[in-house]
Amino acid sequence: MLGRTAVVVLAGLLLLGCQSDTPGLNLSSGTWNGQSLTPPAYLVRVDRGDLIGRPINIGQSSAMTVQYVLADPVSLQPQYIAASSAAEPGNYVILPYSQLNTTGPQITANTTPQTVAMLPHMTAAQIEQHRVAQLPPPAPAAVPVISGLPPVTQPMMPPSQPPLALVRRGSVVGMPVVDSLGQPIGQVEAVATQPGTGEVRYAVVSGPAFGIGNYIAVPSTSTQLVAGRVVVANTLANLTQMPRYRSEELPQTLGALWSN
Repeated sequence: MLGRTAVVVLAGLLLLGCQSDTPGLNLSSGTWNGQSLTPPAYLVRVDRGDLIGRPINIGQSSAMTVQYVLADPVSLQPQYIAASSAAEPGNYVILPYSQLNTTGPQITANTTPQTVAMLPHMTAAQIEQHRVAQLPPPAPAAVPVISGLPPVTQPMMPPSQPPLALVRRGSVVGMPVVDSLGQPIGQVEAVATQPGTGEVRYAVVSGPAFGIGNYIAVPSTSTQLVAGRVVVANTLANLTQMPRYRSEELPQTLGALWSN
């Protein structure tokens, strides 16, 4: 038989285990400001979009990134996110979207790593039990126009030539390239320009994340020239999912020819 003092201490420890250091989070009832910590089965799984690949800052020692979004099947509004870290790639913590601040480059939440460890976790197989969202097809790409990259001076070309010219010169060639979070990507190896005007339509970028001898073609509409660097309005994680090309594949892909 436990003594009266031991019973009181044990009851206090049990109560403490159901409490958290996060306002509105009730672990014993499984809710966070009224929203269940467990995603309903009817939610659909989204594995692309603006949230995917974004980092989450909750003071954790191993950085987490968003891998999936569980959304309402009708409105496709996010309800939960599934995030994992490099230390636990197959283990996803489930966070209610309503409790996250997604306005900055990093997603934040008013909680601690200790509390995050007590939130529901799911495996990839469990997440994939949610059917894939039927997202609308992407809109047809508009004809790219020059954004933040300066033009390259070049002579007029006959109308019979391909519409773009690939050149390894110009003020941005050789410049370092970073993503929207300031993370280094690589450098500009060449640009695809409009003959006659020199308007830059694409920046041909190389970097270690794409493999030796591989390039990606970044539309100039998603770039800015800032303090001697080309800043791409995307994250490195998303850019690594873009098609990669060898040097000899670029002309056919961009409808261009190499030019001196």
